Amino acid sequence: MRSIAPFLLVAAFLLIAAATTCGAETPANTSGLPFLQIDTDYHVQFPDHIKAFTRISSSVDYGKTSSGQRIPVTTKVTHVVTVFTIRELGPSQWALLEHPSSLSDAATWNLQRTSAAKLNSQNIKKLQSTDDGKKRLEDLRRYAKNSVDTTQTWVNLAHAFAISPLPTEDTRPKISVNVTIGKRNSD
Repeated sequence: MRSIAPFLLVAAFLLIAAATTCGAETPANTSGLPFLQIDTDYHVQFPDHIKAFTRISSSVDYGKTSSGQRIPVTTKVTHVVTVFTIRELGPSQWALLEHPSSLSDAATWNLQRTSAAKLNSQNIKKLQSTDDGKKRLEDLRRYAKNSVDTTQTWVNLAHAFAISPLPTEDTRPKISVNVTIGKRNSD
């Protein structure tokens, strides 16, 4: 007959281990990124050589000059996702990021997430005090309601050179467009 002493010893060890760890709290963030919070949006900037969240589309069409001459017109649009929602933190500096499924939706997504961040009680109160502010508040609410299909990707954030919370104070973005129309000289 075999002795059950080794079995009892292992069982006792497991019971003691379970009893000592039952009340232990697990840290909220054991990753190498202690400043990040799950389900929070961040502006993440990657170096230019990392194109994982960038899509460049270009096209050639025809336009007319003021004299009516038909000329080719080249259009180039760069779509860059700069806002990500942290869904999970992994070991080291890995994080599960939520972002648009299609990189062509980058501008809609970025605007939707930044607008939602600005819809806080302090900004709402401030914006409701003026007619221009009320109009801006309507715009922010409309942008925040935009729907974008999303996906999630595990990313090593050691490759990001800037990670910052989204601004919660409303500043009207200024967009500038530089259009150059030129005629190529053919020799």
